[in-house]
Amino acid sequence: MDKIIIQRDIYERGRGIFSVAKFEFLPFDVSEEEKMLQAHQETKARCLIIGAEKYSTQFYESLAPGSLVLRFGVGYDHVPLDICKKRSLLVANTPGTLDHSVAEHTITLLLSCARRILANDGAVRRGQWPADSGIEVTGKTLAIVGLGRIGTMAARIAKHGLGMRVKAFGRTPLLDAEASSLVDYYSTDLASVVEAADFVSLHLSVNDQTRGIINKEVLALMSKEAILINTSRGQLINESDLYDALRQRVIAGAALDVFNYEPYRPVAGKDLRQLDNVILTPHISSNTDGANRRMSELCLRNAEAYFSNRWDELNLVRELKV
Repeated sequence: MDKIIIQRDIYERGRGIFSVAKFEFLPFDVSEEEKMLQAHQETKARCLIIGAEKYSTQFYESLAPGSLVLRFGVGYDHVPLDICKKRSLLVANTPGTLDHSVAEHTITLLLSCARRILANDGAVRRGQWPADSGIEVTGKTLAIVGLGRIGTMAARIAKHGLGMRVKAFGRTPLLDAEASSLVDYYSTDLASVVEAADFVSLHLSVNDQTRGIINKEVLALMSKEAILINTSRGQLINESDLYDALRQRVIAGAALDVFNYEPYRPVAGKDLRQLDNVILTPHISSNTDGANRRMSELCLRNAEAYFSNRWDELNLVRELKV
């Protein structure tokens, strides 16, 4: 029976799918790199399923050439593709499996901020009965930064479900027909998209061009009533600059599901947890029953193709496609 090394938390998320598969799974915690590598060498398990966590350079350099690294999710910014290419490692992910879940979480955070859900919940629990006004989002402007699959889905919910006006930033001037029908204003100029927006939602991958794209200069362009939402990657935001902007009320608030360091720890001693105008969730936007099922099923299809030498059927990341 073919063996697969898998992150223990991922195995638990997909247990219903993995437990009946025709593979033998070897679960390990993220902190058990040495044990994973030992199992990799001793059992000849050449397929590994990992999450968004960052593994050491030595980990990838120790994998046998031809091994398959399966990313349970979409982003792979923590996978050193240069090393993988040099060592002839295959890297695949599960595109399209978490679009609904992440888009829904984006809108959940948007509405939670607009209606001050956490603040009002806390007040009632303290025996208070506040009369603070919330924000009605119908007619308000949502700026989507990155109009890929998830950004497009969030735009669809916002426009057709909530009656919002949608602006969007993209790195190319071209839009497909569906995106064009959803967007009231589109530009490759970030400043023109985020200014005057009531909500700004990030949906970009992390690379040299996008890392820290939200900084003090961009935050200063945003409305003082604006809410920043990030369900994409924490590295898109300069967290130190965001902390200052939130504390000084340069923008009204933020809702974050992803962070520079996970589990969360403050950058430069600036602790977002101490602020009352930010909602923080622990990278759970893709952690739903539906997304976990779809990611698990696609991981299995990739594994089956790999072990059957049908490598042309793998969902290889674009940088390593042959």
